[in-house]
Order: sequence, then structure tokens, then C-alpha cells
Amino acid sequence: MHQQLKPVRAPGPRNLGLIQLASYRLPAAGFVSILHRLSGLLLLAGLPFVIWCFDASLRSADSFEHLRSVILEGAHGLPVWPLKLLLIALTWAFAHHSIAGLRFLWIDVTHQTGLDGNRWMAGLTVSVGLLAAGLTGYRLFS
Repeated sequence: MHQQLKPVRAPGPRNLGLIQLASYRLPAAGFVSILHRLSGLLLLAGLPFVIWCFDASLRSADSFEHLRSVILEGAHGLPVWPLKLLLIALTWAFAHHSIAGLRFLWIDVTHQTGLDGNRWMAGLTVSVGLLAAGLTGYRLFS
């Protein structure tokens, strides 16, 4: 008698929930990739605000001073800290997205995908973004 073997099925893709996804330990490059996407979304969402601020700052010297006073002191009794936090977040998003984009471009051009170099460049990318946000926060809140 000839015994028939059952085929072994490889596990297919699974539907992971957010809780399971958060338990994964990503390498530094994966973390930077996710932050690159999030910073791009934040830049896209904040673009109308940035364009409005740019337009208001260039309209006249008076409108520039008014915008500056609103950012530093608030207006109409509203608290100023949410606006400052938004500016810090947009600064982080711009710095991180720019540096991460240059990092990805460098990897694509040079085909350098070594683990140590990737880890170092990912750390540099996160550090530059946080440094830019920290300097902006220091400047706005001091």
C-alpha cells in the first residue's frame, strides 16, 4: 500500500489588530519608515495652516507683527500653548520627513543596506527631527 502524504500549508497572512501590532519589536529602520509616513500625513494636514501663516507674514509688516504676537502671546483670550504645540509638531514633521527622505534616497542610490549603517542612519534621522522640535519648543516657550 502506498500512503498518501498531506500537503503542508505555509501560514498565510493574518489580520493583525492594533494591539498585536504594537507588541512587535521593529528594527530602527522600520520605526523610521513608519514615522516618515506619519510625518508626511502631518505635513499634508498642516499645509493649509502653513500657507495661511506664510501669506499673512508676507502681506505687510503690520500683518507679520500681528501674526508674531498671536503666536507668542495668543489672541482673543485663547490659550497659546495649543498653537505652539502645533508649530513644534510641524517642525518635527518637516525635519523628520526631510531627513528620512534623504536617507531613503541615499539607500536607493548607493544600495547600502548593511545593518550597522542602517541602524546608525535611522538613529541620526530620529535625533535630527527631535533636535529640531526641541529647539523650536525652547524658542517658543522661553
